[in-house]
Amino acid sequence: MQVAPAPQAPASVPPAPARFRPRAWAVLLCLTPFLAAIYALLPVTGDARVVAYPLYGAAMAVLIVIAVLRNRPDRRRSWLLVALAIVLLMIGDITYTAIALIDPDVPYPSLADVGYLAGYVALVAGAFGLIRRRTAGSERAALTDAAILTAGAGAVFWITIMLPSITGATDPLAIAVSLAYPSADLVLLMIGLHALLSGTAIPRFLQLMGGKQPGLDLAAVSRRSGPSLAGEDAPVIRTPRPIL
Repeated sequence: MQVAPAPQAPASVPPAPARFRPRAWAVLLCLTPFLAAIYALLPVTGDARVVAYPLYGAAMAVLIVIAVLRNRPDRRRSWLLVALAIVLLMIGDITYTAIALIDPDVPYPSLADVGYLAGYVALVAGAFGLIRRRTAGSERAALTDAAILTAGAGAVFWITIMLPSITGATDPLAIAVSLAYPSADLVLLMIGLHALLSGTAIPRFLQLMGGKQPGLDLAAVSRRSGPSLAGEDAPVIRTPRPIL
């Protein structure tokens, strides 16, 4: 009696290699110089730049909202505040342009400054929210260092920007607005320095300069090069994590 051969199992098909999909933020980062070049090539006269400038801001705000809805990050409200800040700044640009079309001699401060200052407030709140959890429980020395560096930058701001802008001014509202813009810049600078010095955004090259992984030993650096801003008891920075 002839025995039928056993059925052979079908040959396994190797899985198709996964296609490389670049990150959206990397694509946008690579496109930024080209977008800036396109704007620079637009004619100075006419309405091309007037229309393109707020469109760039609108596109950025839309991309942030889409990314938040798709990826659902932990700090959604902070990202939405950043998108709101961009929209408010865009509204300030549009308002300024509309006022300039009616009267080339735009008063200062004007209605456009409401959008600009509101955008700054939303941007500060969003940036603070983005790093709040990253720096929760971080070393106080990082905050102290950030405050000292910001105070130094504030002195430069006062001499080069603030004081010249209010010299000879008599309108209290104009003085307040003139001081509000660089003050908001200093707050943003302090937030960024706090994130950097607390180890949440240490660049990769600083890790390599530290001579060891995973973090940079600031205490050892301070003992080699003198006391740091926070003193010789500066703690070791933890493994850096991305700020966003």
